[in-house]
Amino acid sequence: MIKKIMYGALMAFTMFSAIPLPFHGWDEDARPFMILFLPLVGVLHGFLWMSAAMLLTYFNVNALLASVLLSTFPFLLSGFIHIDGFMDVTDAIKSCRSKEERIRILKDPNCGSFAVISAIILFAVQFASLFVIFQNKNFLPLIFIPTISRTLSSLCVSILPTLAESQYNTEYQNKFNKLHISILFILFFATILCAVFYLDKYSFTLSGVILGYMFALQRAYSSLGGISGDVSGFCITISEMVGLLVLALAV
Repeated sequence: MIKKIMYGALMAFTMFSAIPLPFHGWDEDARPFMILFLPLVGVLHGFLWMSAAMLLTYFNVNALLASVLLSTFPFLLSGFIHIDGFMDVTDAIKSCRSKEERIRILKDPNCGSFAVISAIILFAVQFASLFVIFQNKNFLPLIFIPTISRTLSSLCVSILPTLAESQYNTEYQNKFNKLHISILFILFFATILCAVFYLDKYSFTLSGVILGYMFALQRAYSSLGGISGDVSGFCITISEMVGLLVLALAV
């Protein structure tokens, strides 16, 4: 069991993060544990995101340049895996085709115009939001935004019906048990409590993340009929954008 948990942690950081690791490994039986560690990937990415903002402030980097760097930083940390899902799902649901055709478009490796336009809008909103945040030097929420978005993703993958084509298919999902799901709920509420304690009035930033995730999930789920890795990436990307926007409006 301990070996599987360790493999699950290693697999989570290998799959969901582009940060180089000295060790690599894969155990198919450890895949359910991998989802348990996705929130910790969010903690690490959030900490590095906040640290990058503080470092740019320390070296008095121009606000425009710093905002560009901070906008791209989360995508670099994740190896573009979530923005890829965002673009794939956007192309699918914006096609306004039948459900079967939307799923075909979802798996199409080609990039459509809807994906490109949406990615430009996404980056513009994140850039503008981070420009405001950088000027006000309110960086602590940057830890919590990717943490809560990935915790929500772990929960949804664990309990919602999946697409037949998804890596999180029924056979894999059945390996989850009540303990796994309970741990994820505990992590979710613990993150919210920590945010309330440390962020004070800015803790409602997480409300933006949660509402953004729920909106994206409803949009994708109703269009495609299930959840997948791409849908998770779509929801994570939108929720983090909304969280940044709410934070920028609050400062």
